[in-house]
Amino acid sequence: MATSCRNYHKDSQPVSYPPAATKTSAPRGTGGPLPELHVPRIPAAAITIDGIPDEPAWRQATVVPLTNYWPGHPVAQRTLVRVLHTGDCLLVSFVCEDDVLIATHNARDDHTWRDDCTEIFLAAPVEGAPHEGLNIEINPAGYWADVLFRYPNWINPDWSPVDIRVASRATAPGWTVEVALPFAAIPDVSKVSGYGMIAGSSRQDFRLYESTLRASPPVRLRANFARWHRPENALTVWSDPQRPRPHALEFDRFGWLVFDTP
Repeated sequence: MATSCRNYHKDSQPVSYPPAATKTSAPRGTGGPLPELHVPRIPAAAITIDGIPDEPAWRQATVVPLTNYWPGHPVAQRTLVRVLHTGDCLLVSFVCEDDVLIATHNARDDHTWRDDCTEIFLAAPVEGAPHEGLNIEINPAGYWADVLFRYPNWINPDWSPVDIRVASRATAPGWTVEVALPFAAIPDVSKVSGYGMIAGSSRQDFRLYESTLRASPPVRLRANFARWHRPENALTVWSDPQRPRPHALEFDRFGWLVFDTP
């Protein structure tokens, strides 16, 4: 059963927080190494998806700060991401510093990207550039969009895993998010209506890698993490997408998640 916490505020007194780290995005096509994140395994009962990532198990995860790769654009506040897994589920938390929260969209697969939102991008373990990916974006009110996307702008909202769990909470310094996504939901995207549209079979990564993705957990996944800061329209990202303007959807620049196995 999908869950959400709609505990948020839209109006608050501005508070001064340190900005996110900045680094100029490399020119498109530069290439270079991709980040790799080791993902520890924890017991399923160690985390409660309530939007408050305060369980001791989260301390096992590497803290991943998101970076503003466009220092000429509005300054963004800090975001910390952590990733764990239970063998059956991918667990992701975000801790977002923010002085004013914007969350105006209140339905699943609504335009949550227009709000403050955190984003999880996943793709099959393709060497080189994947052809398709999954995107989960969550606003401070606990509403989320989960879609299949293909470059540059084809989106299919019919990927709506029933067992995903999502929660967010407003906190004194901003807001926090927790997500639990069953690994089985990733290859199941190939079953949704319209999956075979547009892309030829050679570009249907989730179908081509289905046997690999059915492992629980898979050995590796391509991934990126991002956050949109409103109303500044600033973007922070884990792996540099190598774009001249804020944009996270560059498949070839997705990093790697490497999962602990028993």
